[in-house]
Amino acid sequence: MDFVFVVDHSASMLNTTKVNNDTYPRTFITNDIIVSLTKTLLNVENVEGAEGYRNRVAIVGFGTNTSNPTWTLGFTEKSNYQDIEDALWEHPIINEQLTNYNAGLQAAYNLIDGRTDKRRTPIVIFLSDGSPTDGNTGTEEARNLRKIGAYVIPIGIYLAQNDTQALNYLKAISHNY
Repeated sequence: MDFVFVVDHSASMLNTTKVNNDTYPRTFITNDIIVSLTKTLLNVENVEGAEGYRNRVAIVGFGTNTSNPTWTLGFTEKSNYQDIEDALWEHPIINEQLTNYNAGLQAAYNLIDGRTDKRRTPIVIFLSDGSPTDGNTGTEEARNLRKIGAYVIPIGIYLAQNDTQALNYLKAISHNY
């Protein structure tokens, strides 16, 4: 499988959240989750019954209102999982309060569509703590991802109750197309 983490890198990810009596920026928590998942996904071949599987992981950071992502790291395999952790810590949060779902999902589409091995199942894990700004909901990009066989799994990171609508809509598009 090919996994693409699409990660909100807007300034709101610097807001702090309390975890086990300690307070951390959301980005620290999100980065830890992505690094742990990456290690698991890339080491699946060591799981009994999964021998021969070679997952890959890529990452996209978005956080501005431009049509381009803030940064992208192409697919990496088991021996290079440290690349994901390094990329997360080397790319600081953008000092903008803009959450452009379009840019992040379009970059994921470009990575998946540009692969030479199209036999792999593509999974997009979309992580954000906020609603999209200025109508940049990623609707068309999610539809396009689904057309090329990708599933979009939206995950809210410490969202307010009213911020879930756009993420739920992305989920509906991906799973009901």
